[in-house]
Amino acid sequence: MRIHTVLAGLLALLLAQATSAQVSVSRSVINFKAGEQIQDFDVLNTADHKIWLSLQASEIIDPTSATSRKVELNDPRTADVLVTPSRLLLPPGQQKRIRVIMRNPAGEKERIFRLAVLPHTGRISLADNAPAQLSGGIKVLLGYELLLISRPENPTPEIQARRRDDSVEFINTGNTNVMLQRISQCFAVTGDCLELPTKRLYPGESLTVAIDPQSVTPWAIETVQADGDGVKTVVY
Repeated sequence: MRIHTVLAGLLALLLAQATSAQVSVSRSVINFKAGEQIQDFDVLNTADHKIWLSLQASEIIDPTSATSRKVELNDPRTADVLVTPSRLLLPPGQQKRIRVIMRNPAGEKERIFRLAVLPHTGRISLADNAPAQLSGGIKVLLGYELLLISRPENPTPEIQARRRDDSVEFINTGNTNVMLQRISQCFAVTGDCLELPTKRLYPGESLTVAIDPQSVTPWAIETVQADGDGVKTVVY
């Protein structure tokens, strides 16, 4: 499952980079705080031709387990996430605001969704309630996949660390995901820091990174953590 997660992250990055010259989005991660139901983001056509966009929401069930799966939310009558408009024509240089509605916010357990923003060349139906089918002759370009997070009612972000001589393990023991935006091994004597690999940790998930073992010089692991309510620095 860890390999699948890494591959999915790399794919999302490649998708974003591939379309950066045509369509850009104002947010890649959208946080819905406890009970929050409405968030907006903007899409911008930076190309010199019109682009048709379609947007498709999916829920990620058990994102850290071996049985993790993606469930597309195709029926607007029952979907827990609504996107409006879900199809639109974006002229060159034009920007459009997209609204995301979380109809059924998370309870005690957070919920994770993905929102695909797919550009097309050709023509598609603009009706939000139309079947999500594309006619022949339409070319689907590479697009973005946004992360939607519905935080639990009582979020308790908590990252613990287990230090060893040559590695450090970070474990999410809370009930909501935390993005480790930066992990550094800093040396007290020289003041130098080594940048270590980072990752978003969902509840129950862990990350082990190798460190430069220092038997004499004191060192500390400094992290920058984002949990939806803000960004903080934690030293282990």
